[in-house]
Amino acid sequence: FFFAMRTTMLLGLLVLLLTEILVISATEVILAQGQPDRPTQIHISQGNADGSAMTISWMTNAALGSTIKLGRQSRVYDNTYQGQEPPRRYNYTYGHQEGVYVSGLIHHQTVSGLAYDSTYYYVCGSEEGGFSAEHSFKTPPKPSAEATVTFAVVGDLGQTRFSRINVQAMISDPSLTSLVLVGDLSYADSASKPSNDYPCSQTRWDSWFDMVEPLVSQMPLMTCPGNHEIEAGQPEPGTNTRFLAYTARLRLPGADPLFYSYDYGPVHFLMLNNYMPFAEGSPQHDFVKEDLAAVNRAVTPWLVATFHAPWYNSNMHHHDEAQEVGMREAMEDLFHRHEVDIVFSGHVHNYERMHPVYRRRPTPGAVTYINVGDGGNREGPALGEYPRPKWSAFRLDAERDPMRIFGHGKVVVHNSTHLHFTWHRLWDSARDVGDEVWLVRNDGRDGRPARGVSVSVVRTALQNASTAA
Repeated sequence: FFFAMRTTMLLGLLVLLLTEILVISATEVILAQGQPDRPTQIHISQGNADGSAMTISWMTNAALGSTIKLGRQSRVYDNTYQGQEPPRRYNYTYGHQEGVYVSGLIHHQTVSGLAYDSTYYYVCGSEEGGFSAEHSFKTPPKPSAEATVTFAVVGDLGQTRFSRINVQAMISDPSLTSLVLVGDLSYADSASKPSNDYPCSQTRWDSWFDMVEPLVSQMPLMTCPGNHEIEAGQPEPGTNTRFLAYTARLRLPGADPLFYSYDYGPVHFLMLNNYMPFAEGSPQHDFVKEDLAAVNRAVTPWLVATFHAPWYNSNMHHHDEAQEVGMREAMEDLFHRHEVDIVFSGHVHNYERMHPVYRRRPTPGAVTYINVGDGGNREGPALGEYPRPKWSAFRLDAERDPMRIFGHGKVVVHNSTHLHFTWHRLWDSARDVGDEVWLVRNDGRDGRPARGVSVSVVRTALQNASTAA
């Protein structure tokens, strides 16, 4: 009996050992069989502060080569970039279950010296593993007050059927040249439900990047982190390095990927993080002060900030959380003093636009806050609102249909004075504009800037200006 039991135990241990070996060496087996190891999860981001560089990122199983072939014509690649930095893996130890996730090899290569406002074609990969299909992207115009740009903005995207509809809607809009995602990307921090009782599943990062690849392989993905990117707080021996997967998989401009800034044509973007220190004296607060003071509004007249958790929100979900109230108290005066135009946030899984507001009072010429946490995540729409405060301009009080709550925003910056924002529902994103507003800077009425002007008034003003010309 004991001999049989011991034999069974030894066989069990042998099976576990062989399973572990197979898991660790699965990529080598693929290569040994001669199968290709072409890039997957391809995505791009702006590679420097002014838009003259682009970072291309991808994953392979085991192919170490990192090569980008780039050209101005389809299938004519005049430039080759390779080996700027070696690909790396990251390990994630689960705390709620046994096992270690080992990522594929993550490649980041930056192509620089690009011409502004130009289309480039590229393939990435290596001779050993194979190259990707051809993709293309368009660089932004040179930072300039009169440049025109169009970009999408969304938060809390996730990877549900609503997420996929949203991604497809953005792919179908040929005018978009960039995607700004204000946190909560893959929802990998819990496998099926928003609870610590359900384990983190790092493979959801892989499936998320597979889902968005058709979109973000052709336009820069610019992100700020949300609470679902923290991925810490597990029981030992689980990984508790905050933002580990986020910082490994995404390459963003600036010294710190968790808060940074960049120019995109006439827009200066400030990308911030509610989930790390933000009080006065912190590195993030110092960065914001220095960055805002250095903005040249003659070159980038529009100033847009993003962070995940909103400062203003009349929904009952995520209302006045510590990360929201604390950050507002620490930075709202800075934003007002430097005349930030718009703040985009997510976190609340619904859409809401505010009147220009400062210190919880409607204030002409103050910041316009827009919450776009309606990307399609697995937690569903955030339903239930407090009585509408005076600073809330538009929200979905009676809507319950996810197809009419989930969606994305679109921003068209026409020039130094006129910016048009539209919010597109999933129901029919091409035609179903659920909300829209023009922002007009420095129109001279009463000597004050006017922002958030109604559509009819702005269109009348533009028609009058055209008639006068």
